[in-house]
Amino acid sequence: MYASWSTWAFDHSGWSDETDLLSANADFEGRPVERIEITSTLAAFCAGHAHRMPGQFWQDPVPRAIRYLDRHTPPWLIP
Repeated sequence: MYASWSTWAFDHSGWSDETDLLSANADFEGRPVERIEITSTLAAFCAGHAHRMPGQFWQDPVPRAIRYLDRHTPPWLIP
């Protein structure tokens, strides 16, 4: 799972060109990988994929997630 903006993708490794990310994952998986847009609510997505909602974690995960995002400069801020 990753987030995207324009031609960029953000996953656990930070920002990458989306085409490169999909290609690397396809090489690793040994099969084509496709981009699927999530159109459901966060609650529905979590329920359908055995993920926890933020309130189900021991501590609030949002501050940790924000600290992680802050470590990676978004492409729209790179001159």
